[in-house]
Amino acid sequence: MGARGVIVLVVALVAMGLALFAVDFPRPSSDDMAPGIRKGDLLLSCRACGKPQRGDVVLFTSPDNGPLSVRRVVAVPGDRVEVHHGQTLVNGKPLDETDEGIIKLADIDPISSQPRPFSLALEKNGEHEYKVVRDLGVLSSGNRAPETLADAYFVVADRRTLVRDSRDYGPVPRGSIRSIVLRVLSAGDHDASRQGRLP
Repeated sequence: MGARGVIVLVVALVAMGLALFAVDFPRPSSDDMAPGIRKGDLLLSCRACGKPQRGDVVLFTSPDNGPLSVRRVVAVPGDRVEVHHGQTLVNGKPLDETDEGIIKLADIDPISSQPRPFSLALEKNGEHEYKVVRDLGVLSSGNRAPETLADAYFVVADRRTLVRDSRDYGPVPRGSIRSIVLRVLSAGDHDASRQGRLP
């Protein structure tokens, strides 16, 4: 290999190293972000994409000291957040949702792979419009006193029932957020309709 070939190889290796430093490729181990993100999906997440905005999906270190988690940002520094009976209020208002009826999701629980119904809603937050689900017959619970976020973000799962998120463990500090999830590269359930940029 000549000098030019060595230079090209070195440049390629440096570029690959920088690319790996700038991105993550997480695979969620749960369906907490259903219906848009499912267990086993291969995600592309950017570490160099700036501060998260309302509606962004983020990869972060959970305050529960568990593995890295994926949740959606619903409130950013400067917002006033409170929770009443599981419902999140941002700056005094509930999240903007439109009822979309019922959706059936399969393989969402470890005890059965059979499809089961969930209530479906379309939520708008910031520049994002995305779907959220709730287990039928399960009432949201939990309360949090009003607080104004400093250098922290309030994150919730797109599956709004039977999961843990900021409604339970509180806001996530900016330093705990590793990257912003941009897209589903490969669907774990082979549903090509979910592959692409996240809403």
